[in-house]
Amino acid sequence: MSNQENMLMMDGNGVMKDSNGNVIAKAVVIKSALISSAPSMEDLVKRIEALEKQLADMQKATSCEKEKLLKLYECKTGVDEAFFNSQTTVSD
Repeated sequence: MSNQENMLMMDGNGVMKDSNGNVIAKAVVIKSALISSAPSMEDLVKRIEALEKQLADMQKATSCEKEKLLKLYECKTGVDEAFFNSQTTVSD
């Protein structure tokens, strides 16, 4: 295989072809328009309010989970003490 057979060419329409004229790839150009480089104050205030609400929800969920864990720990401690007391009573 010669070097010319391995040569790739790009035409003006974004089509990549090999030296035999076979299409290898087509380029796609996506156009976008930049509407505003910075968010408005109103958008920032809304975003801050949404984040504050999200934080409050997370804190509430964490608090509820903490309460559940404390209740489970207290229950387990009570069961452990009852088991320990029953074992010392049996061995006495």
